[in-house]
Amino acid sequence: MTEFSRGNILGLQTGAELSAKDTFYLGRFAATNDNPEVALRWLEETVLQVAAAPRLDENGTEVQQVPGPKQTHVEQVRIV
Repeated sequence: MTEFSRGNILGLQTGAELSAKDTFYLGRFAATNDNPEVALRWLEETVLQVAAAPRLDENGTEVQQVPGPKQTHVEQVRIV
């Protein structure tokens, strides 16, 4: 999922990258179509993308992040 969302389609690198909004949509679509395994993989990719994105304060200035405990899996995902 990660390589595909970064634009790598069957080994060919393209400019067609997926944003966190895109991967969330795909996860939600899979969940609403009764495909929880695929939904979970897309939603985990969304979490990774959001965690890797720079954080901005109210002025648009990047905020330095303090490393915390590393999580290896998602406990629960609620899709609305």
